Amino acid sequence: MTFDEGLPEDAEIIGEFGNSYLIDDGETTRSIARTPAYELAYVHGHADLVFGDTETPPTIFDVPPEVRVEPTRSDRVFTLQVDDGRPVQNPPSETDRVLKGVLEIVRNGTADTLAHLYDDLCERQVDKELLTRVQRQYSPVPPASIQITDDGWVIEDMFLLTWLGTVYLVTRNFDDPTYRIGGGISRTDEDVEFIGLTPRGDPDPFELPGDDESLDEREMLFLWKAYWLATYRERHDDDLFWDLIERHVQETRAQPQNHR
Repeated sequence: MTFDEGLPEDAEIIGEFGNSYLIDDGETTRSIARTPAYELAYVHGHADLVFGDTETPPTIFDVPPEVRVEPTRSDRVFTLQVDDGRPVQNPPSETDRVLKGVLEIVRNGTADTLAHLYDDLCERQVDKELLTRVQRQYSPVPPASIQITDDGWVIEDMFLLTWLGTVYLVTRNFDDPTYRIGGGISRTDEDVEFIGLTPRGDPDPFELPGDDESLDEREMLFLWKAYWLATYRERHDDDLFWDLIERHVQETRAQPQNHR
């Protein structure tokens, strides 16, 4: 899903036809696709949610359950929280499911779609806030190797370890709002994972010292992968291979990047 960056949040719908809205953006009229995003923004008054970023407060729906939906720096990723559960973020492939779930709340006063999506994401994703606290307090991975982002951990400025535990090459210019991973324009779930990492045996849960919290198998596997990636030349002793990978990342970053 993409948005027209030149489209103001306070544009007004002045007509509908087929699968399009006719809007007045204050300077001219134009047609836009009739999508859940634009319906939420221009019909139901949730432009702050659709066009928001990390500075935008969450939108809270007390259905019940209480559902919090918060924008991130990506127009395809939202932070979701149901009642007092931990916050999770949708992968880009689930963007429409999030927005359709919000529409379901607005139209029908029910949150079945978002509640089911939230439960599914909780099952699949690591607890990113817990991992962030563990990394900052105990540094199981060399701190200089890690950059924590909305998408996961960027490691050694070359790998993205997502909250789902998948690994991609990062060919992004960090001062540019658009990034490439794996050679495509912004990552989707259909992109090919760069490397599949599997430890010998399943990691055991670990109770944090002096704390009531523990790292489950998913979090332990995430940290194992992060450490492997932070020490990749030691883990896989093949200088020619890594030289080629590093050159690919550098050359791709040097190419002009299209904005989403």
